[in-house]
Amino acid sequence: MSTPSSSQRRAWRRALQFLAGWAGWVYLTSATLWLLVVVLARPADFARDFRILGLLLNIVGATIALSPRFLRGYALINERLDTLLARWGLAFLAIGFFQQLVGNVIG
Repeated sequence: MSTPSSSQRRAWRRALQFLAGWAGWVYLTSATLWLLVVVLARPADFARDFRILGLLLNIVGATIALSPRFLRGYALINERLDTLLARWGLAFLAIGFFQQLVGNVIG
Protein backbone atom coordinates (compact mmCIF):
# COMPACT_ATOMS: atom_id res chain seq x y z
CA MET A 1 0.00 0.00 0.00
CA SER A 2 1.22 3.44 -0.77
CA THR A 3 0.72 6.40 1.50
CA PRO A 4 -1.25 9.32 0.13
CA SER A 5 0.77 12.27 -1.03
CA SER A 6 0.52 15.65 0.63
CA SER A 7 -1.55 17.03 -2.25
CA GLN A 8 -4.02 14.16 -1.88
CA ARG A 9 -4.25 14.80 1.85
CA ARG A 10 -4.88 18.50 1.23
CA ALA A 11 -7.60 17.66 -1.28
CA TRP A 12 -9.30 15.33 1.22
CA ARG A 13 -8.97 17.93 3.96
CA ARG A 14 -10.58 20.62 1.77
CA ALA A 15 -13.39 18.24 0.83
CA LEU A 16 -14.05 17.35 4.47
CA GLN A 17 -13.94 21.01 5.52
CA PHE A 18 -16.46 21.85 2.80
CA LEU A 19 -18.77 19.01 3.86
CA ALA A 20 -18.60 19.99 7.52
CA GLY A 21 -19.27 23.65 6.72
CA TRP A 22 -22.05 22.79 4.30
CA ALA A 23 -23.76 20.44 6.73
CA GLY A 24 -23.52 23.04 9.50
CA TRP A 25 -24.98 25.74 7.25
CA VAL A 26 -27.85 23.48 6.17
CA TYR A 27 -28.61 22.50 9.77
CA LEU A 28 -28.50 26.08 11.05
CA THR A 29 -30.68 27.40 8.23
CA SER A 30 -33.17 24.55 8.63
CA ALA A 31 -33.45 25.14 12.36
CA THR A 32 -33.95 28.88 11.82
CA LEU A 33 -36.68 28.32 9.24
CA TRP A 34 -38.31 25.71 11.47
CA LEU A 35 -38.43 28.18 14.35
CA LEU A 36 -39.84 30.90 12.10
CA VAL A 37 -42.67 28.63 10.96
CA VAL A 38 -43.43 27.59 14.53
CA VAL A 39 -43.46 31.21 15.74
CA LEU A 40 -45.29 32.82 12.82
CA ALA A 41 -47.79 30.17 11.69
CA ARG A 42 -50.93 28.95 13.34
CA PRO A 43 -50.51 25.49 14.91
CA ALA A 44 -53.20 24.07 12.63
CA ASP A 45 -51.20 25.11 9.55
CA PHE A 46 -47.74 23.83 10.53
CA ALA A 47 -47.73 20.82 8.19
CA ARG A 48 -49.00 22.81 5.21
CA ASP A 49 -46.53 25.63 5.82
CA PHE A 50 -43.56 23.25 6.08
CA ARG A 51 -44.57 21.57 2.82
CA ILE A 52 -44.91 24.92 1.03
CA LEU A 53 -41.59 26.17 2.41
CA GLY A 54 -39.89 22.93 1.38
CA LEU A 55 -41.29 23.07 -2.14
CA LEU A 56 -40.23 26.69 -2.56
CA LEU A 57 -36.70 25.94 -1.39
CA ASN A 58 -36.48 22.93 -3.71
CA ILE A 59 -37.47 25.14 -6.64
CA VAL A 60 -34.87 27.76 -5.65
CA GLY A 61 -32.19 25.11 -5.20
CA ALA A 62 -32.87 23.44 -8.54
CA THR A 63 -32.87 26.80 -10.31
CA ILE A 64 -29.56 27.81 -8.73
CA ALA A 65 -27.96 24.43 -9.44
CA LEU A 66 -29.10 24.24 -13.06
CA SER A 67 -28.73 27.87 -14.16
CA PRO A 68 -24.97 27.64 -14.95
CA ARG A 69 -25.61 24.67 -17.22
CA PHE A 70 -28.30 26.61 -19.04
CA LEU A 71 -26.12 29.69 -19.44
CA ARG A 72 -23.02 27.80 -20.53
CA GLY A 73 -24.01 27.98 -24.18
CA TYR A 74 -24.50 31.76 -24.08
CA ALA A 75 -21.58 32.90 -21.99
CA LEU A 76 -18.43 31.33 -20.72
CA ILE A 77 -18.68 30.62 -17.04
CA ASN A 78 -15.50 29.59 -15.35
CA GLU A 79 -15.47 26.20 -13.72
CA ARG A 80 -15.09 27.49 -10.19
CA LEU A 81 -18.18 29.70 -10.37
CA ASP A 82 -20.17 26.80 -11.86
CA THR A 83 -19.15 24.55 -8.97
CA LEU A 84 -19.89 27.22 -6.37
CA LEU A 85 -23.38 27.83 -7.76
CA ALA A 86 -24.08 24.10 -7.89
CA ARG A 87 -23.08 23.79 -4.22
CA TRP A 88 -25.47 26.59 -3.23
CA GLY A 89 -28.22 24.95 -5.24
CA LEU A 90 -27.65 21.64 -3.50
CA ALA A 91 -27.75 23.37 -0.13
CA PHE A 92 -31.17 24.86 -0.92
CA LEU A 93 -32.37 21.45 -2.14
CA ALA A 94 -31.25 19.85 1.12
CA ILE A 95 -32.95 22.53 3.21
CA GLY A 96 -36.14 22.23 1.17
CA PHE A 97 -36.13 18.46 1.54
CA PHE A 98 -35.75 18.82 5.31
CA GLN A 99 -38.68 21.25 5.51
CA GLN A 100 -40.87 18.94 3.42
CA LEU A 101 -39.91 16.03 5.63
CA VAL A 102 -40.93 17.94 8.76
CA GLY A 103 -44.24 18.88 7.13
CA ASN A 104 -44.96 15.29 6.14
CA VAL A 105 -44.09 13.96 9.59
CA ILE A 106 -46.32 16.53 11.30
CA GLY A 107 -49.20 16.15 8.84
